[in-house]
Amino acid sequence: MPDIVAGVIGIALVFIWIYCLYDVVTTHDGLVRNLPKIAWFVIVLLIPDLGSILWLAFGRPRIQSQRIVTFDGRHARAASTGPSELDMSGLDHLHPVVREREELARLRMMQAQLQRRENELRQRGLGESADS
Repeated sequence: MPDIVAGVIGIALVFIWIYCLYDVVTTHDGLVRNLPKIAWFVIVLLIPDLGSILWLAFGRPRIQSQRIVTFDGRHARAASTGPSELDMSGLDHLHPVVREREELARLRMMQAQLQRRENELRQRGLGESADS
């Protein structure tokens, strides 16, 4: 019986090692924590068990928050527990690359909202002038 348990643990460690190697390779360079990506790859490759645990604990990017998009009619709305759309100070805890991407995404979203509102106001203005 102990041989079976040891075999199962060994197979699980091999799968974790392969997953960690794949995760290191596919993770963006700017999101890797504490060491350069190539250093993490060498550590996980040469020290399979300990390197995998170290990667998962100290090298892998943290998941900040998950956004859920709900659709009500024709508009999409992001339901999030994070900072508001206009509050950029809530991004200080993020990695600089992620923070810049979030800021650009929020800026694009606000520009699209502004453009949509301007179009709606123009249509209302044209509709009111046509009625008179």
